[in-house]
Amino acid sequence: MPSPRVTSFFEEQERHLTRNVIAPQFATFVPLMDELYEAAFAARPVPMEAVVFQLLVLCHRAFLIAVSIIARGHPDDDACATRRALEMAKVAFAVSYNPANMAAWFAYEERSQRWQAREVGSKPKNRVFPPFDLPTEHPNLNAVGHWIGILSDSAVHFTPEYLDGYEFQRREHDYFLPYFVTNEDDLHRALRTCIACHIVILNLFNDALGGAFVRSEPWCRAMNAIGAANQSFNPEPPHSA
Repeated sequence: MPSPRVTSFFEEQERHLTRNVIAPQFATFVPLMDELYEAAFAARPVPMEAVVFQLLVLCHRAFLIAVSIIARGHPDDDACATRRALEMAKVAFAVSYNPANMAAWFAYEERSQRWQAREVGSKPKNRVFPPFDLPTEHPNLNAVGHWIGILSDSAVHFTPEYLDGYEFQRREHDYFLPYFVTNEDDLHRALRTCIACHIVILNLFNDALGGAFVRSEPWCRAMNAIGAANQSFNPEPPHSA
């Protein structure tokens, strides 16, 4: 059985989840993004490259995982799932853009060498991400790379920016840290970042599939609904005369 402290932590997570999922922004954006993914599944070309479809499903899973983590009061920990989804979208686009990128990504022998090096205590020499053949100027691909960099520096890797995100409380010689985030602005900021990343992800999948999503009325309707919801929660300030 878990210790009382661990049990208390789990119970507190569930209380945050129960409260946050019915908050206006969560109750609005999460169903809309889920609807956008469902419309993407329905709009996909059939047949399609199996790995691309698998990556699309995994990105939907990553979205649900990320928003559940945010709603549980840990908006700093959703970034790993979201960053991985961004990388999935990049792979999906790469193998659609040039089928030779598939072999470069799998690279069984090179990846096996990485694990063999670890087993003998050596540092793997090969890069995790291969040098894909990709267009140099592609707005959605560049946007994915932009978000991968932001999430890497701010939330995934242990950087000074990551440490600055925690507000430790000093009490004499001790430091205390609230394990749950209750500030609504922080929760909403994480949710909006997650939504923004998954919109970029789906836009890149759309490019990988030759524009299949934008030819779908349900997908376009869901995308427009997200834009309208974003406008309602974040109205632009009035322009001065």
